[in-house]
Parts: sequence; structure tokens; C-alpha cells
Amino acid sequence: MREIKLRYTFKRLSDGFIKQVWVKLEYFESRVGEIYNWINHEDWGCIGKDLYTSLKDKNGKEIYEGDIVSFDIQDYNGIDHFYKSEVYYWGSCFSCDTDKSCIINLDNALADDEDIEIIGNIYENPELIKE
Repeated sequence: MREIKLRYTFKRLSDGFIKQVWVKLEYFESRVGEIYNWINHEDWGCIGKDLYTSLKDKNGKEIYEGDIVSFDIQDYNGIDHFYKSEVYYWGSCFSCDTDKSCIINLDNALADDEDIEIIGNIYENPELIKE
């Protein structure tokens, strides 16, 4: 069975400090009351809930929705093309874009030994996908 995890990203309103918490679904469900009180503290606002993809990057780091990954794909002429993209759930799989015109299935890319690496996330490093 697939392990279901969520990554919550919080931003302290007073100074913009960002904190992330990783929670397995079964832990979350057993402690909803305790977590709910902390989440709703007046100085924190939840800015993201990201699902664990059950995949890991080339360094063994867990990949979540909202992560920004880098990868290169070789075209039919043998030329490497470098891309950066946000990971998101689309259709029935976790995906990322090559250039907004081509969507790749993350499971297939990792199975094809693509060197996918997490380089940040959309909360702490939004500039990485705006470059």
C-alpha cells in the first residue's frame, strides 16, 4: 500500500518565516485536535498542503507536490534539454512540465532513470520557476 504523507507549509505573518511539517496520514488522523489547535494559532497561516508522491529524487529526498525539480531530457537528436518545473497532480499521476506544452509523468521519468533533483519548493523558492 502506498504511504500517504502531507507536507504542510506555514508562514509566520509577523516576519514571513516559513516552516514545514511532514505528517503521515495515520498520525494526522489520530491527532487532529492537537494539530488543529497549532495550525489555527493567530500568528500562523497555512499556505500549503502538499501530498507525498511516494517517489524520491536522485539524492533519495522525498518528492512532494509543490516541489520544484530540475531534470534534463534527451531529444530524438541526442541533444540534452534542461528543465525546471513544479511537481503537481494532473490526471491520475504526479507530473511536471518541460515547457508548458509537454507534461511528463514523474513515475515514468524516474523509471527511465532520469536524474530528477529537488531544487526547492514553490513556497520558499518561487523565483526558481519564474526564471
